[in-house]
Amino acid sequence: MFWIYEQTVEALDCLLAAIDSSEVNLKSFCLLDGYFIEITSLKRKWLGCLALIVCFCSELNSQSYFRRNFINSTDNAVDLSKYLASKTGIIPLPIIITEPAVGFGGGLAAVYFHRDKNRTMDSDGYGLPPSMSALGGAITSNGSKVAMAAHQGSYGKDRFRYTGAIGLVDVNLAFYGGGVLPDGKLRFNMNGFLLFQEFSFRVKKVLPIFLGFNYLYFNNSVKFQDDLPDDPALRLEEEVNTAGLNLLSMWDRRDNIFTPNRGFFLALELGKYATWLGGDRNYSNLGFRGYVFTDKWLKKTVFGFRTNVLYKWGDVPFYELPAIDLRGIPALRYQDNLVNVLETEARHAVWRRWGLVGFVGVGSTASGYNSEVFKDLKPAGGLGFRYLLAKQYGLHLGIDVARGPEQFAWYLTFGSAWFR
Repeated sequence: MFWIYEQTVEALDCLLAAIDSSEVNLKSFCLLDGYFIEITSLKRKWLGCLALIVCFCSELNSQSYFRRNFINSTDNAVDLSKYLASKTGIIPLPIIITEPAVGFGGGLAAVYFHRDKNRTMDSDGYGLPPSMSALGGAITSNGSKVAMAAHQGSYGKDRFRYTGAIGLVDVNLAFYGGGVLPDGKLRFNMNGFLLFQEFSFRVKKVLPIFLGFNYLYFNNSVKFQDDLPDDPALRLEEEVNTAGLNLLSMWDRRDNIFTPNRGFFLALELGKYATWLGGDRNYSNLGFRGYVFTDKWLKKTVFGFRTNVLYKWGDVPFYELPAIDLRGIPALRYQDNLVNVLETEARHAVWRRWGLVGFVGVGSTASGYNSEVFKDLKPAGGLGFRYLLAKQYGLHLGIDVARGPEQFAWYLTFGSAWFR
């Protein structure tokens, strides 16, 4: 406010000097923040008062802009829907990293919601997904660094979908054996270039079943910070290109892609990682993920159920082995060729836009489909809260605190913890 005052006084002082030096009886008009000020024979002793008036008008305009774009008119709560739907719908999103595997960290991302006047509802009243672009970077306490650009688009009233990402990764993690080594902890660094591209199309206009494919390329240099077993056949420390092509089928009936309240999402992937695709290893991939949501069982409560199954076989790099993905369990903590995960979550609306979340899940690892599949179960669960940040998009923001088999962890959740 004081900076605006000083600048206003200086500008008006220069304008008055120009008027005083003119031989003509000059009459000027100045437009400042929508307010016209007539200047004929100003005296400098009035400049301070005039500057304060201009600052006050500017402050009123700023407050008016904030209310128009960030306050919902029905409940007078902070809401980003109008701003995201505008031409300047960019969110400067702070990145807070609390993943135990890489330590505490942060960064910044600029997320842009592309304006689409045709984004309404489909034939059954389900919201069509928006198109978004993001650019950002982050760094953590253990020296991990990531810089990435991404885009997720829905086109032709959701007849076509595209997801793409490109980035640089320099991450410090730990390998716990994953069926390759005896149980232990070996610290390592992954440094490389990442590219991901996914295309899909709706089979029938009124039926949200999609077919498509995705391609992943990762030029990765692996270096261990701990001593390795003296066994060259392990092939743990090397520069290796990972390249794979997956066929994809999806059935998406979620009411929104951020924090669903009802509907379901099912996806099946079958693919091959091979030298002819640009990689250095040959192995196969089979994955299924399913999410179900309902708000019909209990008033003001949304129940969610999730299952993930991922199986990779062949000459799989150790960092590509499937891992249990649950809140409360560090990334890559439990790995093997086959991973099964089950999780349930309940979100209850408590007051206005605020709600509480409870979740519990279990995961298992195995070398394949045998008697060991459900032998060693790893449970995790916790509590959190949510705030409805953008009502039009169904977007919630919140914090979760979870406990796994070994430790506590907390997470900043933007949208849903079940990312895809």
